[in-house]
Amino acid sequence: MKNIKKGIVSLTAAGSLLTGGAYTLGTNKAEAATVQQQALTSSQAVSGFKALYPGYSVRYDHTDSKGNYVIQVCQFYDNMTHTLDWFTVNSKTQKADAMFNPKLSTYLHIKTAAQVPTPAPVQKIIKGKLYHWTNSQLFNVETFTGFIGFHTTNTWYLKNLKMGHVYTFYYTTDKYGHNNIVKINY
Repeated sequence: MKNIKKGIVSLTAAGSLLTGGAYTLGTNKAEAATVQQQALTSSQAVSGFKALYPGYSVRYDHTDSKGNYVIQVCQFYDNMTHTLDWFTVNSKTQKADAMFNPKLSTYLHIKTAAQVPTPAPVQKIIKGKLYHWTNSQLFNVETFTGFIGFHTTNTWYLKNLKMGHVYTFYYTTDKYGHNNIVKINY
């Protein structure tokens, strides 16, 4: 069996089974206090153990009579299952107690997407000629590589920008692919 190192493991949501979240695994109450406690699902508990024990197979077995998730952490050798330990995970406190080896007990805390800060949108800059207003909020710009569409709620632009003039457009792209104007320079 592999040597297990205890400690804090932090992962971003990329590559984890919990979409839009991050895991923080701690080994003491001080570390546990740094993360807001919340209820977690059995699949989140399994994902947290997979982060803590890479290379091990982790599976949810059942929910016990107290509402704790029972999780098995094991490896497979020569058609046999070698169990590191069975854990009970309290979904409210997120404390993971090892059933047979108390030294493996830990605090498992998962941050939801609401607790993970959203990165600021990346501002882009492009220079081009105002080509056409589609309506009062949408317009097209001709650049040296082609056309690009923009969205704005600032009605001043509609009244004051002249078609055919060249401007510098500062914008961000939202999760839907819309290019939203931040500002326009002459």
